[in-house]
Amino acid sequence: MLPASEPRARGDARKRGGRMRCPNCGQGRLFGRFLKVADHCPACGEVFSHHRADDFPAYLVIVIVGHLLVPLALGIEVAYGPPLWLHAVIWLPLTAISAVALLQPVKGASRCCCRRQHSARRRLRSFTAVKSGL
Repeated sequence: MLPASEPRARGDARKRGGRMRCPNCGQGRLFGRFLKVADHCPACGEVFSHHRADDFPAYLVIVIVGHLLVPLALGIEVAYGPPLWLHAVIWLPLTAISAVALLQPVKGASRCCCRRQHSARRRLRSFTAVKSGL
């Protein structure tokens, strides 16, 4: 594991998570299966089990895909006026493929953001314990 005192750039962990790599070293794989996060990094030993992303990645993917595809669908509707069956044939698969393709990188990046918050909370707890004399 990297020492806790070693400074890191803010976006490094997010970028590593978006590439589905360990937020600590950038070498090991973050996911064991498609959306199952590995227990620890095989390269540096960083533990991933205490970081939870919950439903945030899914909400973020919905927002991203919606903001990208809805304006395209509306623009094509206004410009060409295709029948509804053609909209369904084009936009339903494109939406599903886009959502599935974005889910793992977004989950990796959001878990790395949670990692940063978790370590900040841990430092705050230790600081308050030292300050209060515990």
